[in-house]
Amino acid sequence: MTASFELEELRKRKAALEDESYSLEQKQMTLAEKREILGERLAIQKLEDDNEAKRGSIEKLEAELSELESKVRRTDAEPEGPIPEDEQAMVVEPMQGETTEPDVIVAPIENPPEIQEAESTAEELIKHHEKKKRRLF
Repeated sequence: MTASFELEELRKRKAALEDESYSLEQKQMTLAEKREILGERLAIQKLEDDNEAKRGSIEKLEAELSELESKVRRTDAEPEGPIPEDEQAMVVEPMQGETTEPDVIVAPIENPPEIQEAESTAEELIKHHEKKKRRLF
């Protein structure tokens, strides 16, 4: 084999390898794009499934809510039963000028234990701070 013939064979082989390399890169890019597309499709499918499940849950809750509301309406519409004769005699009609509103009694609300504890802690801190001031002078 002569050097020029060998050089030409090497160049052909190099060109064939470069073509193959280009072809492989194209295939790699195509496969990567397909993988990305499939990933997006899967994500969309999962979101659709999740949304469908949420819609079903909402429909179920709405049905339960509707059922409860109808029960409440039925119990509100039903009389509580006949008024005993004792209570019927006790019905007092308001006099002219009087209102039928009940008297309202206002009573002070005591602080819950947590608030009382916080207030006492704050008072103790203030006393402690004042004692420190006095020691300095």
